[in-house]
Amino acid sequence: MNEQSKPVKKKFAVGHFCGNDKCVFQDVTGRYLDHIHEIFFSWPELKNARGMRGNPDTLKEMIAADMLWARSKGLSLDLLINAMCYGEEAFTAEQHARVTGALADMDRRGILPETVTVISPYLAQIIKRDFPKIDIRASVNARVDSIISMEYMAPMFDSYYISRDLQRDLPTLRAFRKWTRDHGKKLCMLVNGSCLRNCPFHFFHETINSHGLSRTVPETKRTGIQPSRCINMYMKKQYEEILRSSWIRPEDLHYYEDEVDVVKLSTRAVPDPERIIRAYCERSYDGNLLGLLDPVYTFFFRPYILDNKRFPADWVESGIGGKCATSCTHCGRCTEVLSKVMVIDPMFGKTKVLDYHFVPKIKN
Repeated sequence: MNEQSKPVKKKFAVGHFCGNDKCVFQDVTGRYLDHIHEIFFSWPELKNARGMRGNPDTLKEMIAADMLWARSKGLSLDLLINAMCYGEEAFTAEQHARVTGALADMDRRGILPETVTVISPYLAQIIKRDFPKIDIRASVNARVDSIISMEYMAPMFDSYYISRDLQRDLPTLRAFRKWTRDHGKKLCMLVNGSCLRNCPFHFFHETINSHGLSRTVPETKRTGIQPSRCINMYMKKQYEEILRSSWIRPEDLHYYEDEVDVVKLSTRAVPDPERIIRAYCERSYDGNLLGLLDPVYTFFFRPYILDNKRFPADWVESGIGGKCATSCTHCGRCTEVLSKVMVIDPMFGKTKVLDYHFVPKIKN
């Protein structure tokens, strides 16, 4: 049996999601229970990296029903309280009461989570003190990028998401894995994130998301300047940058999964969460790689796609998909790969699209 044909280990973490018309979470997730270890979710009263829309009471009932179902299937629960900014409430008695009150409410509903994912050291300490059975996990947005940073966090945290900027570098990932094993901690990684690696504006962007400003600021108050560096680059046809991101292809997961305890799939705010879950469970995907990633950038690449099956066999082992983007020298290898994987969408001209006016300049 070769590496890619081995069964996927039961370590996927899937984000809670609903469809446009009804919640399809139980139907979809139920088809992949042999592969899923935990469900991560947010709670209406508590700030998180995404924010929530809708009636809080209605949302609570829906989320509680789905989490009870997940628990009945033997799945672990991970509550996200991972906003980058809490404003003046960041380390106050009011925040303490809000968080512990919400956790007590979940406990009464039978869905007290096994794990809470945070960035705030204040939240880590109060939850660890008031709910000692809950494991505290460092969010991927904490950008844990060194062993010494894990040492600093060790008294408060039980598990860590390795920084997306580092996770493709296998020697570094293995060093993190050794430290976590030696110290009784767990290591996690997000495999389908499409944010730019080493982006200096990541904290700014995530702060905007924490406040929900990308959705709530009316057009009349906007200046027309795009605050997201990634979108600016793709609008200017700098498509090589997507290859320098942090995602791991389903076919390449076998290089990484033995080094981590949890493999996170970002599925909470994507058009087709089942496509992502199925691709990683099967370790194979025949289609547009952009369709597996979050944030979703397919619009900015139209009419082109990244054909996942065209990636070179040595994508990881050559270093192109690994360490080299950490200190990119613009050697041209990414452009060469892009010229092979970037093709016209087969559906071009057959479906209605919003913007096909640009043609990327791909070097041969």
